[in-house]
Amino acid sequence: MANTVSGSVADINHTTHVMGRAFRVQFKEIKYGGKLKSVEVLDDASVQTIVQVRLSDVKLMINRTNVQGARQHASCGPIEMKLGTLRDLVVEFEVKRNKDAELTLVDSKLKLDSDNLQIGAPRWVQAQGIGMNNSNVANGLRSGLNSNLPLLKRLLSAELPKVFRQIEDQIAGKVSATEKVSAPEVVNVAELPTH
Repeated sequence: MANTVSGSVADINHTTHVMGRAFRVQFKEIKYGGKLKSVEVLDDASVQTIVQVRLSDVKLMINRTNVQGARQHASCGPIEMKLGTLRDLVVEFEVKRNKDAELTLVDSKLKLDSDNLQIGAPRWVQAQGIGMNNSNVANGLRSGLNSNLPLLKRLLSAELPKVFRQIEDQIAGKVSATEKVSAPEVVNVAELPTH
């Protein structure tokens, strides 16, 4: 049974504009990891169930970043992001049970607020071209990531099915436990004594 989640994310290609100039940004070799803190059943319907998962100590590492402009180029590495710095990172999974009590993931949602993450500076930077120095590149990447919460949410939301598979046993255990507690006692009419 997994008490941690981890994985890698596909490279991201992103275009940004700085002072009227277009730059192509590539985030490469992205990995994440965190601890499973709790699993709670929020809404247990007869077929579909909503399960809330809380993760702590979640880190996202972008091992390499390339920035390419018309006459400028920069490379840097690793940028570490800490997610859930003020509050646990909350994920909601909507699951469906079949007749064999096996779970299928229907939908997943990530709650990520701008005040609940921290983005570090790259550990090293190599910059070339007019107006491109190490400090400008480092600050630009940090502010760009900070201001692009939708990109981060899309990136992480795409990983949620993999996270679900890693902790599926814990989720299934909680769902089946809820079933046992909340299921009404069924009386078979054919077995009732007749007088």
